[in-house]
Amino acid sequence: MESKVYLVSYFIIIFITIACYSFFIGFNQVENNVNNNITTITYEDVYSEEVKLIDDQINYYESNYNVNISLIDDIKLSETTYDIDLLYNNYEISNALDSLGDYFKVFNKDFFNIFYGNNMNGIKIYLADDINKLENNYIDNSKVVGLFFKYDNYYIIIIDTNSDEPIAKIAFHETMHAIDEYFNMNNITFSNWNNYNPAYFTYTNIILNDNYADVLGNNKNRDNIYFIDNYARSSEDEDRARTFEFLCLGEDFKYYSNLYAKASYLKRMLNYYIPELTIN
Repeated sequence: MESKVYLVSYFIIIFITIACYSFFIGFNQVENNVNNNITTITYEDVYSEEVKLIDDQINYYESNYNVNISLIDDIKLSETTYDIDLLYNNYEISNALDSLGDYFKVFNKDFFNIFYGNNMNGIKIYLADDINKLENNYIDNSKVVGLFFKYDNYYIIIIDTNSDEPIAKIAFHETMHAIDEYFNMNNITFSNWNNYNPAYFTYTNIILNDNYADVLGNNKNRDNIYFIDNYARSSEDEDRARTFEFLCLGEDFKYYSNLYAKASYLKRMLNYYIPELTIN
């Protein structure tokens, strides 16, 4: 009897051992199959996809608006009077390109094509991480959110993407500077511009912090308002650029008679000499 019990126990142990081994083998096969079906995504794959999306965004703007967008310093920005760091983080570049969509939707390709006249190569936009003005090789604390200048037959626009100002708003402002340059090259002048300023007013070419009564927000009498802010009072070019950026954002100044008249004059000049540009 005792030998039968040992024999039965022996078979039970053998059975359990075989069962456990079979289960282990089967589990490994399932695990291997699962692992074989998982696609490993590497950092290089993610980076490559980010770069492709950025390239697609840039190509879209270039194809639909004929505007160049550069992510590299191909014009020696370090040799200017500004300390300019271009944007390099792919996530931030993608966000900045998305924000430029608000800028481009105001214009059309025909408008940007005018900047290819006079042997020019159109508008070229650079996305900056930071812009600082240099004075005697030292950084000036005054904040610069955008720049415009002409270089190598391009109308250059540089935008500080980390500014508190919306990217599209900065781009509108600098685009008016490009329009001014286009007008200068074609001998077009805003000959009546000063007629829309207060009597005896002259631009100072410097930005002061005084509370001028003719600046928006400083006077309850709306009929005495001629300028959007103190920056607009600094020069004729900045006055137009400031006015233009607000027009592009949908402001018509209808409650401020003198500012409205100035903005209306700007719109008439732009619509007449650049019919491709429609500012309502």
